[in-house]
Amino acid sequence: MSNAGWAGDLGRDLHGHACANEAQQLKLDPGWVIVGSQHVRDGAEKDLAVLDAELPLMEIRVCARDNAVRLRNATAWMPGDGRQKLWLPLVLDADRCSDPIKVRVAPRRVTHVAFEYEALSAGWAGARLVIAGRHAVLRP
Repeated sequence: MSNAGWAGDLGRDLHGHACANEAQQLKLDPGWVIVGSQHVRDGAEKDLAVLDAELPLMEIRVCARDNAVRLRNATAWMPGDGRQKLWLPLVLDADRCSDPIKVRVAPRRVTHVAFEYEALSAGWAGARLVIAGRHAVLRP
């Protein structure tokens, strides 16, 4: 299981590299931040993407990078053993995102997303699933 976390609020990944370009390439609207990423290898797999989302999320989106991904199942996990099935397209095309999915009982912190997937013609490079989130608007 491999995972690379993202600190999207800061515009940098966990290694200090700028990731604003990734959000722009995915054409994410303002207010969406990258909170997690999972490398997808060729063939069917099950993986867990740990999210770097300290603030509660209202909505999440799943995006495919570099190659298309066939999604079989996805579940978001929250603290206290909370779970929510994510209804995603069967095939997520390369460099495309799912529609926004409302987090139940939002705003709520999402700790990780469990995926069952199959890379489509990913070859040795594979693909990546990128998880974006929209935080609750905090009012003074």
